[in-house]
Amino acid sequence: MADLVHAAGGLVYMDGANMNAIAGWVDLGKLGVDAVHNNTHKTWSIPHGGGGPGDAFVAVSEKLLDYMPGAQCVRVGDHYRLIRPKKSIGSFHRHLGNFGHKVRAYTYVRALGHEGVRRMSAVAVLSARYLHKKLSPLFPTLPVGAESTPRMHEFILTLSKESFAKVESAGVQKSAVIARIGKLFLDFGLHAPTVAFPEVFGLMIEPTESFTKAELDDFVDTVRAIHQIVHETPEVLGTVPHFTPIDRVDEVLANKSLQLSEPLGPDLLPVLPNRIAAKELLRMGKHDIWKRIREMHAKSPVRG
Repeated sequence: MADLVHAAGGLVYMDGANMNAIAGWVDLGKLGVDAVHNNTHKTWSIPHGGGGPGDAFVAVSEKLLDYMPGAQCVRVGDHYRLIRPKKSIGSFHRHLGNFGHKVRAYTYVRALGHEGVRRMSAVAVLSARYLHKKLSPLFPTLPVGAESTPRMHEFILTLSKESFAKVESAGVQKSAVIARIGKLFLDFGLHAPTVAFPEVFGLMIEPTESFTKAELDDFVDTVRAIHQIVHETPEVLGTVPHFTPIDRVDEVLANKSLQLSEPLGPDLLPVLPNRIAAKELLRMGKHDIWKRIREMHAKSPVRG
């Protein structure tokens, strides 16, 4: 396919957002890829969510080297220096992005080495397949028709028709159900999985190589608890999240009534603590958290 594109004078772009399945195993140059982006917060140890922000880089083939934007860091002998490519279109963002992230990701790759990167990918795939095996008996998987297809570094869960119906009967529109379940992960002290993408009714689970088996098993227990909550007390999805510093933001209103700037006084706004600290949530049992969720739901002014 790449040869056909190249023969027609085209270039090949690859979506490499998450490389956990192929890093160290697949040579993108031999595939004929001319440009690929890769999220460092998915593959190269950069924190995601509360420890973020996320970060990424774009790699190109030699055909595009002279056209790269901004300043490029190159190695000359034992030192590094910045250059501007001959035919660069100029700068359209900060030249070096989040520089600290780049240093950390580079250090991670150097520490692992080639064989270490291959093992990292293998463990990430093993973790995903382990979770998929544990959770697929409770949750249907997407895309429809691919249930028996082996998964690699990620998989997508959804709800059964019965589960969707239960939540809808509790007053939550079907189009909002998956996002609300994502918010429910916050109540268990976890970063929410990717919601409603690439499947509108899907939760994309992407474990990495860094989780221990105990952590994976705890995640399974959390998702099983969420499944039970959906079936037995679906009304709590109308008020999630319950333990974050503020109640759920009205996203439609926030998008329509933009506040692009705000004058700062002599005192910065205080940092609001979680109503239940993440460390405390980790010490609590799943049923204890569920009990607190029900209590907070009863008090919440948010509905729907």
